[in-house]
Amino acid sequence: MWCTVEGDIEGAWIQYEFETLYQFHQIHVWNYNGDNEDFLGMGIKDALIKTSLDGETWSTYAQVELSRATGENDYLGEDVDMNDVVAQYLRIEILSQHGYVLGGGILVDQVGLSEVQFNVVPIAARRPDPQSGTTLESPEDTLVWRSGRGVQEHRLYLDVNEVLVRDADPNTLIAVTDERRYGLGTLDLLYDQKYYWRVDEVYDVNVLAYDLLDDVNDANIVPGPVWDFNTPVFSVGEM
Repeated sequence: MWCTVEGDIEGAWIQYEFETLYQFHQIHVWNYNGDNEDFLGMGIKDALIKTSLDGETWSTYAQVELSRATGENDYLGEDVDMNDVVAQYLRIEILSQHGYVLGGGILVDQVGLSEVQFNVVPIAARRPDPQSGTTLESPEDTLVWRSGRGVQEHRLYLDVNEVLVRDADPNTLIAVTDERRYGLGTLDLLYDQKYYWRVDEVYDVNVLAYDLLDDVNDANIVPGPVWDFNTPVFSVGEM
């Protein structure tokens, strides 16, 4: 369980960071469920759910009221609908706790959660092959990735300069493709070199509930994380 320090719940929050952007369809919350929770009420009652694309600028998604846990092993928790909001960070800010069941007061000024699970729709490129940090067997290997759901096309960026790739510099765009793989054989990559790459996913503008990104970039493009690989020091050929 996660729990605040006793006597210090004002402004308390718990934050979740994900490796990339997702559409959040639903979260399932198990409120604090310690011994005698049905009596003590240390679980969250009112909370703000906030989302962020970058971990710095936050938007309030909703204020929710969570049910009191039962204190029993068969407590099932509850669903909170997220309506496919796009985010990489999610924060739960505590506004109040359930409190002492007799009279509604606070017997233990402490609040917590048991568990939170996230039902998400993958919209960014993920699971790169090769994995980041891998050394290729050949500079002509193939890059493969898992694509976002319902994507129209992929924009592949690759360069030795990590900053240029991270910024999606147009000079590092090497392919626009509807395939989730790309062979490196036509690029004449150097031996013993680190390369950085990323895949941005392009959607039909009507597919994503994506208003949060309108001020960041084109609303139908989901930027991918930056990965890297090393080319081999040399190749072994037949004599």
